[in-house]
Amino acid sequence: MSKRDLLEAAARASGMLWSHDPEITHDGLWIVSPTMHTCWDPLTTDQDAFFLMVKLGISVMPYPVYALDKHSVVAKRYQSMDVMRDKNPTEIVEVYGSDPAAATRRAIVRCAAAIWEVKQPV
Repeated sequence: MSKRDLLEAAARASGMLWSHDPEITHDGLWIVSPTMHTCWDPLTTDQDAFFLMVKLGISVMPYPVYALDKHSVVAKRYQSMDVMRDKNPTEIVEVYGSDPAAATRRAIVRCAAAIWEVKQPV
């Protein structure tokens, strides 16, 4: 999935509207609201990622949970099926690499995109 596809799916999941104006060049989406138009990119902006996390009820935790050395982040929206340990289609694991904050933002956006995909009829 391309960056634009991820951002569009995340925006749809959170109910945002955006512009497809070809004259506007930026890395994010151009969000349209009654009061303002702004560039939105939760892959690079902590505030935008935090908005997604709160709006969609996404839980974020380091992995492994109990070991001292963390190397990944897990993002998911809990569902009733989580109790049964069944597969949660919104669960995303993102490896830290050299930037744990970037990995966390990406996990949140990927989780939001997965939430949108789950909502879509098959």
